[in-house]
Amino acid sequence: MTTVNPPASGAATGRARFLERIRERLRFLTHAGVPASLSRSQERQLITANVVILLSILVALPDVWVFFSAAPRASFYAGCCSLVAVGLYVISFLLLSLGHRGAGVFLFTNAVLSVVAVNTVITGTDCGIQYYFVSIAVGAMFVWPQVHARMRFVQAGLGLLLFYAVMTVARPGPIVGPPLPRNVVESMLIAHIVGAYLAAFGIASYSVYVTERAEAALELEREKSETLLLNILPAAIANRLKESNQLIADGFESVTILFADVVGFTPMSDGLPPARIVEFLSQVFCRFDLLAEKHGLEKIKTIGDAYMVAGGIPEPRAGHVEAVADMALEMVRVVEDLVTPAGQPLHLRIGIHTGPAIAGVIGLKKFTYDLWGDTVNTASRMESHGLPGRIQVTAETHQLLQNGYAFEERGIIEVKGKGPMAVFLLLGRKMAGAIGTSVVER
Repeated sequence: MTTVNPPASGAATGRARFLERIRERLRFLTHAGVPASLSRSQERQLITANVVILLSILVALPDVWVFFSAAPRASFYAGCCSLVAVGLYVISFLLLSLGHRGAGVFLFTNAVLSVVAVNTVITGTDCGIQYYFVSIAVGAMFVWPQVHARMRFVQAGLGLLLFYAVMTVARPGPIVGPPLPRNVVESMLIAHIVGAYLAAFGIASYSVYVTERAEAALELEREKSETLLLNILPAAIANRLKESNQLIADGFESVTILFADVVGFTPMSDGLPPARIVEFLSQVFCRFDLLAEKHGLEKIKTIGDAYMVAGGIPEPRAGHVEAVADMALEMVRVVEDLVTPAGQPLHLRIGIHTGPAIAGVIGLKKFTYDLWGDTVNTASRMESHGLPGRIQVTAETHQLLQNGYAFEERGIIEVKGKGPMAVFLLLGRKMAGAIGTSVVER
């Protein structure tokens, strides 16, 4: 039987905590002087500048030790120059941490250029310090913030001029003092080539890393915005809106519109806490949203406790009348197990009408996709003049559905703003019976 070794588990936990402390300390350094008010782009630039300065300090410290440990006088001068450079780098880092970005970056970039040029002349080109000019050209692109973007090219160009001048003036050996020991020269050459490469690679790698993180975050935000837009507008309309700022207005010869309303909701909601009312309506309307998606219909909006859905938009489609009718029948069924906040059975009034309509997007802020026309008004009247728990349709919709659906004729009713109208109550789909008769599927 295998047993768990507690000390090993404790050791793993200890290593994890140690690594976490290291990450926290590194983050403290890389994020020094980064206020919360900065934009993501500015934050990324400042963090990159901090990282570049910290890398430069790490690269310069070994030079200080190597130069001071060598015997010839030239190494002593080079060591003093490198030590001064480290001090200037630290001051630059502190300036950045205190919010003086322009001064900090200016001091740092010019200190790097100066120390590389001076130490190349002092120690000679055989030591390879001049290779750091390549790293400077890379670093200049990242340490200067966007507001001082021109300085990136100025500093990179200055580095190129200094490199040319230094290579013209400097000689292979030291300019002062006796030649450095050959083993020291060879070690320094390798160290400086590797250091210049690692500095350029480290700066570029970190910049690529933060850029990829920024792009991933941007893509996530884009997906969130896309999802939010699709929750507000139909996909076809959302795509048109993204591609063009032109007015979106379409005319449709035939659409089917459904209005549904919770019977007695206004008096029922009196005295109830707001959270309970919103929770109840959300429970009802979320079920309706799923039905609209199932039947390929477009939810247009909710108005208080009323729900509006349409078929045949934003693109004309066959069978939109049947799809709306099927959704209406299912709406009645899906609320059968629900009760009102007062504990009473939930009843809907549903009205449907089919006809021409205009659809489009209105507004500059909080814009919506909406429909207008007599068809919308008539569908609304079918709901408001309907019966609790029943689906009322106009003669136009009845004519389109009568072959496949069963109806109860309600007769002529007086409709506000429309006058007398013949209306019908939708009962369900017709199904062929076993012996040729018809039954109703509710």
